[in-house]
Amino acid sequence: MSFNKRTLTISVFSLLTVLLIIAVGFVLTREDGFLHGKHLHGVGTSQGGEVHVHGDFRMYIGDERIRFTDAKYQSSTAHAHHVSLHFHDGNDEVIHRHADNVTLVEFFDSIGLKLTNNCVTMDTGTSYCTDGTGTLMLIVNNELRPDIENYIFTEEDRILLYYGDATNPRIKDYVEGVTDLACLYSGTCPERGTPPTEGCGLTCEVADFADTKAWWQFFK
Repeated sequence: MSFNKRTLTISVFSLLTVLLIIAVGFVLTREDGFLHGKHLHGVGTSQGGEVHVHGDFRMYIGDERIRFTDAKYQSSTAHAHHVSLHFHDGNDEVIHRHADNVTLVEFFDSIGLKLTNNCVTMDTGTSYCTDGTGTLMLIVNNELRPDIENYIFTEEDRILLYYGDATNPRIKDYVEGVTDLACLYSGTCPERGTPPTEGCGLTCEVADFADTKAWWQFFK
């Protein structure tokens, strides 16, 4: 009889412990909680299983800049387009990457566009393809990257996707207009200030969780 009571006591204690952990986690991560929408910044590389890489980005069709500040392109607590690639907080200047081996093509897919080596297709269905009237160009850090489909951006890459006249003299201005804000998000240029607060909520929480080793992996 005493054995059964002891077993019951241990079971109840274990259950209460689990419930307490769940309750604390809920309080900390709910909308008004301390951890909700807070994104711990990595250093822009893979370290200890965590990946948090940032790239500066702009896109032009001819001389028109294409913007992605609309909520339908932004990941948030309510909707994560891609667990490992996203814009958030209304910022379309910086792309965030939370996993290795995920391409810019995957990012475009996640927000409803299609990207290949020769074409970019907008979410309206309109395609812009390399042909007699225009050329699709991916320019990264001032260098033309012909293999668009396999491109994976690295920390502080400055990325311009351009479609139009390849001899357009304004392309140089568009390349120079790509921001250099990525280092702020990664904390690799502390002399320029503290990293911005990132409020991507569940998107970041899921990405951080996915990049964190489970307890048994530490014994491998």
